[in-house]
Amino acid sequence: MKKNVKFSLQNKKFIVRMTDMQVIETFIKGKRNQEQCEDGLFINENFISVVDGATSQNKLYYFKTSGQIAKDLIIENLEKLDSNATMEESFNFLNDCITKYYKEKNLYAQIKNNPEKKFSACIILYSKIRKELWFLGDSKALIDTNYYCFEDVADEYFSNLRSYLITAEILGGLKTEAELLEKDTVRESLYPLMKKQHYLQNNSKAGLYGFSVLSGFPIVPFHMHKVKVPNTTKQVVISSDGYPFLKPTLQESEKVLATLLKEDPLLYKKFKSTKGIAKENCSYDDRTYVRFIP
Repeated sequence: MKKNVKFSLQNKKFIVRMTDMQVIETFIKGKRNQEQCEDGLFINENFISVVDGATSQNKLYYFKTSGQIAKDLIIENLEKLDSNATMEESFNFLNDCITKYYKEKNLYAQIKNNPEKKFSACIILYSKIRKELWFLGDSKALIDTNYYCFEDVADEYFSNLRSYLITAEILGGLKTEAELLEKDTVRESLYPLMKKQHYLQNNSKAGLYGFSVLSGFPIVPFHMHKVKVPNTTKQVVISSDGYPFLKPTLQESEKVLATLLKEDPLLYKKFKSTKGIAKENCSYDDRTYVRFIP
């Protein structure tokens, strides 16, 4: 199959044959709607990738959020990757594409001095030729039954702290779950602290709390993660972090997510997160899922 198959805001379930790779099913759904979705999916004869644009707290740029722009830039430039590129070459090339965009739009100096304004995205990328999965950020994968996710330590810390504070407020009679679903004042109270993560992003001196994403600024090499996909592998699943529990099929993953959102919509008991379901949203985050035979 010579022609590239790109996905950005589409829901599909199908089988695509690309030489020896077979894509079985894919799915993308925005937490509020498809127009505001910051996830993306790319498939061609050499690579399969899920891109998760960082949730934007900034104004819109050219009618898009910074997360959407980062996602779109990465999806667009994945087509240009050499089929034999290494993980380091691939991630640095995609990162440079964001840097060039800043400079073209005269944004580089402003964003360098205000790191919370970066156009950022996590990525998971499968290389057919190298039989490897590459991770930058907290996207997820199943290689047969083996689960992989390289989570941000600071996110885990804030998820536990938010759970602790919500539990205390509810048991203390200060708030009800319904009130916190209407307005998550606990998350709002933590947000000034969470914003400090921007100073740890792509920072080689951040130690345990450091992490890297595609943001147009140098990636710390040891924040990249590589997992070999054995020749005996029957299937691979990759997703953004909108799926709290990744399962071998889309139907199973959706079912588990639906149960969780019904039983713990604030996401502080059965699955601890830095956020629950915001008012008018259908989930806590955008989600993307792809299952394929490598």
